[in-house]
Amino acid sequence: EEPKGPKGSSLRPITALRPITAMLRVALLTLALAASVGALTAVPLTTPYLARTPTFGGGAAPLPRAVRSEDISPPHLSLRGGGPVEPGIFVISVSVAFFAYALQMLLIPSRMMTDHFSGSSSPMLEFWIRGSSAAMFTTAYALMKLPSEEAHKLALAWVATGVIYPWNAKLGYIQSGLKPKYPMHYVPEILMLGLTVMGVLAF
Repeated sequence: EEPKGPKGSSLRPITALRPITAMLRVALLTLALAASVGALTAVPLTTPYLARTPTFGGGAAPLPRAVRSEDISPPHLSLRGGGPVEPGIFVISVSVAFFAYALQMLLIPSRMMTDHFSGSSSPMLEFWIRGSSAAMFTTAYALMKLPSEEAHKLALAWVATGVIYPWNAKLGYIQSGLKPKYPMHYVPEILMLGLTVMGVLAF
């Protein structure tokens, strides 16, 4: 029986918002992580080391000297392109977002169907969704290990799959009749668009 709220009102809309809330939390976590890393990499590091400097007494005294951040930062975080977005921040954002999707595909594959489309899941569909999570985990990990220039291009190509996934589901220019479920399906549509724009601005 459908749960009732005050004066007999239905609570189904509130229940339907739970998966959306979960996805929004993932999106906020991704943005927070990206902002945190951006703040850390934007400020030059000032870790001192000892430099031998002549003194009036003829000897040499150790004085602190700043170390540049690019001297000790990982390549995918230290390299900055000419755009307003750092490639390293974009790569991290993509990795975190797709890692979250991979977890859902592995643990709750049926929800990838029932949350985003009007229809029911099936054992065969869940089999393919769960198996695809392995490739997504691997790619998310590999992005963090590649040099910044290569990782940036690969990550941008990855989020451009929005053309064949969420945007195709919405517009039906490749495959029609998929019947995406709203408002939940707005999440991947907007997420892929935002990451794509972010990747372009990182050049």
